[in-house]
Amino acid sequence: MPVVAERYHQFVSNLEIINITAPSVSWELLKAPPKNSELFHSTEINLLDPIIKGESNAVIGAKLVVTGKTKKAKKPFMTVNITLELSITVPPEFLTREILEAYAQRNASLTLVATFREHVKYATFQMGLRPLVLPALKILPPEHAQARQSKKRNASGTRILSSGVIKSFSGVTPTDKPGAFKSS
Repeated sequence: MPVVAERYHQFVSNLEIINITAPSVSWELLKAPPKNSELFHSTEINLLDPIIKGESNAVIGAKLVVTGKTKKAKKPFMTVNITLELSITVPPEFLTREILEAYAQRNASLTLVATFREHVKYATFQMGLRPLVLPALKILPPEHAQARQSKKRNASGTRILSSGVIKSFSGVTPTDKPGAFKSS
């Protein structure tokens, strides 16, 4: 096993997630969409630079923005903005910037996506919309994302940018409830 892979394995094997916090959560229904209109949402997740705190702690953050639009509207009818932070502890001999950044891309991002999904579902429900459950996202490290960036979208409908930005676009169909989402 290559040295970097072995160090990464040791890092993950000795890691403990301390908590996940949401320092910023906001949502706004700007204008209720017309009844029976076709609704779409776009989702963008930006991984923030991981921060090493002390000898054995680190924080990995991410920001999510979800916008909802109708087929005919140029402006969104709703927005959801969430920032999450994943706090971890690991023995100091395994904590390096290189390994931490790899962990943020490979593992932490998946942990945070699950938490984002629940917040978005709750936020859309609180706005009086049918709860929106975000689709599964395929997350690639930046070096693999660049290779796919030239393609419009991969098979799952997700576009991942080399900057660590994850974008998912999904159409939804109208329902009998005004402004409701229903996954297609």
